[in-house]
Amino acid sequence: MNIPSTELTQQLRSELAAVETLYRAFSEQNPDLVDTVLAPEWDDIPLAPGQAPGPAGIKTIINMVVAAFPDVHITIHDTIQEPGKVGVRAEIGGTHLGELFGVVRQSAGDIAGQWQDSLLNAQYPERLTQLRSLAESRALPSADDLDAFWMTLLEDLAASGRVERVQLPVVGTDGARSEQPVLRVGSFSTFTDEAFLRYDADAGELLVPPRQPSGKGLIEDYLKSSDALATLPVDPSRGTLLAQLQRQPDLWDRVKQGGLVGGVILVLDAVGLLLAIWRMV
Repeated sequence: MNIPSTELTQQLRSELAAVETLYRAFSEQNPDLVDTVLAPEWDDIPLAPGQAPGPAGIKTIINMVVAAFPDVHITIHDTIQEPGKVGVRAEIGGTHLGELFGVVRQSAGDIAGQWQDSLLNAQYPERLTQLRSLAESRALPSADDLDAFWMTLLEDLAASGRVERVQLPVVGTDGARSEQPVLRVGSFSTFTDEAFLRYDADAGELLVPPRQPSGKGLIEDYLKSSDALATLPVDPSRGTLLAQLQRQPDLWDRVKQGGLVGGVILVLDAVGLLLAIWRMV
């Protein structure tokens, strides 16, 4: 059977475009592309284990390949054609991140737990969300995800060794929230110009504790100093000591803790003291 050259050329182009579209469905991670070139009765020969017949079966294969190789790409190098047949020499490439992702996901979860109480979260509030998202994801990470994870680790390492002044929101003793210049000493301590600060992990904010430790004058001296070395108080417990100071009761707290019995004892002590003074006089 003789086919006019124009019609033959059109047929060959159409068949080649169909094959190229099938491969593009892998590279573009779009299984629905096959619906534009495959007939409903088309079958993949031979079928892969568990593969359903027809276009729906190849869609499943495309999804499986993309899940295992998120950056999969197919490059067609050569084609050989005759009417009704197309031979292809192609190269498929991709990165299998399955095992690496398992390690990254576990590491991201562990680090998020370790950084939960870090005062650096006040300056970098988005990092815990990013780590938790990576740890809880069931999809394979992209190269950008891995780069972002690595940069987050490097950012924490660098910030932990810096002493710097930054503008951060601070909650005062009256509950008012305002942007203030904050002096941050690594991941250990933070100060305003006049007070020690405490990081509240639940609220994700820096607070001015009502009870301040001694040594506030050193903060002002440090900020005014132009020397290469200066003294500055640092909390090696990363806020634990400052939090315990807030729970330490003062005299009035102890009186209230005594309740009725403690009040009666104090009254009797006062009466006894007055009687002793009266007898001395």
